[in-house]
Amino acid sequence: METRKVQRVGYSTLAVSLPKNWAKEKGLKPGDTVTIEKGEDGSLKIYPGLRRGGERKLTKCLIFSDSCKKPRLVTRILTGCYITGHDTINVVSRRELKPEHLEEIRESVKRLSGIGIVEQTMKNVVIQCFIDPSKFPVYSLFRRVHSIISTMLEAVMKAFIQHRPGLLNEVFHMEDEIDQIYWLIIRQLLISLHNDEVRRDIGIKSIDHIVGNRTIAKNLELIADNIEKMAKATLTLESQKHEYDKELVKEILDFSKSVKFVLDKTMEALFRMDIELASEAIDAADLIEKISPGVSEKIIGKEKTAKAIVNLEIIRSSLEQIAYLCNVIAEIVINRILEKSSDVCRLEVVEK
Repeated sequence: METRKVQRVGYSTLAVSLPKNWAKEKGLKPGDTVTIEKGEDGSLKIYPGLRRGGERKLTKCLIFSDSCKKPRLVTRILTGCYITGHDTINVVSRRELKPEHLEEIRESVKRLSGIGIVEQTMKNVVIQCFIDPSKFPVYSLFRRVHSIISTMLEAVMKAFIQHRPGLLNEVFHMEDEIDQIYWLIIRQLLISLHNDEVRRDIGIKSIDHIVGNRTIAKNLELIADNIEKMAKATLTLESQKHEYDKELVKEILDFSKSVKFVLDKTMEALFRMDIELASEAIDAADLIEKISPGVSEKIIGKEKTAKAIVNLEIIRSSLEQIAYLCNVIAEIVINRILEKSSDVCRLEVVEK
């Protein structure tokens, strides 16, 4: 860190000299142009040469498949390259790409949004990402995820109550869609971390919100995973032609409606940035935690077979976990609202 004194040049212009070593490193000489960008915190960034706002360097990543000895390693590296914002991913081999590596590449391309194989030889596969980051606002993606999750939960409970296992196939397809959107959200967040223009375009008001948004995205993805667990448990019960106790069915249905209330209230609080709604969601989530053991006792008391108890307990515990994950999101909403003064809180600077 270096300090510079502000000097007056002429009648109204203020000037600061550039560090000599930095100017030399960047090849700057008298008469050259630099670009100055104002940060959200009031700081100034200086770039050598002309720099257009929002301009993002295209990057390429090479994956050496010969070094990937473990199963699924190519999949994980390829996914990592995608979410860290690389536009071109090239998987190469000295000899020939192994069949299992080719399968991992195809599988990854199917489950990630906006990418495709544009070139393939025996030794090389080129994957291109066609996504324009500025076209996918994060909160619009959150709304889409919430809509899908709500539909998934409704479909599982209908399948459970009405003995309609055919609905569960759609739940599994929707969970795959949630995964695609999740990886896209993470990609958007990591790109915005280094690009102020993209960050503004996708609706992130402060760089400090990136960490919280990543937690929100992960919790929504985990909620979808829990609904998928419920769907698998319901499918198992349906395959056994299991008949439920009517009182128990009503108990589980009411429990699921309470969890759905927490989910919807939490997401409404997020989209409206409403502290009262967030607090209401937390209270409702706390109530879910209190009544959940009672639901468990009724399952154990009214069911006769171990398999039925196990699968109904999966449904109950998954619902309880969904409420907990919503609780975390609601807490993030409250913390974000308290970053600035509002009707319920005023921030003041205390001078020493």
